[in-house]
Amino acid sequence: MKKKKPLYRTPQESWSWHTTALKQSEAWRSTGIHERRILDRLEIEHERHAGAENSNLGVSWGQFVEHDVPRKIVEAALDRLVAVGLLEIIRQGTGGRGAAHVARYRLTYLPAKSVDEDGAISYPDATNEWREAPHVRKLRFPARWNGSLKKQKPRGDVGTNSRGDVGTNLRLSRGDVGTN
Repeated sequence: MKKKKPLYRTPQESWSWHTTALKQSEAWRSTGIHERRILDRLEIEHERHAGAENSNLGVSWGQFVEHDVPRKIVEAALDRLVAVGLLEIIRQGTGGRGAAHVARYRLTYLPAKSVDEDGAISYPDATNEWREAPHVRKLRFPARWNGSLKKQKPRGDVGTNSRGDVGTNLRLSRGDVGTN
């Protein structure tokens, strides 16, 4: 009898998984692009260590900035990820240079490294703290971000665009819906 081929093959490179429950959770769906980029950068660090260093993931703010997260938003995005239960900050960074000064993180939706008193290493299941965050909707837009998003009143004036066409230039503030 012939063996059936598997429907899929596991990737030949490092990878992380996201469960369906996580993807459907309010905590995951409410994350913004900068929060998602922070999680992506932490998952890349997790994968670089073959999934063996969750709870000891060292990523500097500069590395978050290199991953397209604006420096002025890093702190607020990290705070929100902690509040919704997707991330735990194990140790705050000290602001110096080098690996000893970098903050250490744990992704709560992945198994984490644990070392007991005898030095034995184990990897218990993920704690999934995001399941116990009922207040997620209130945290959708952190107050610290409001200062960087300046509101403009809708303004329609007749002028020319970059191609020289005459028309209506309509500027909308963030959140306004309009048609041209």
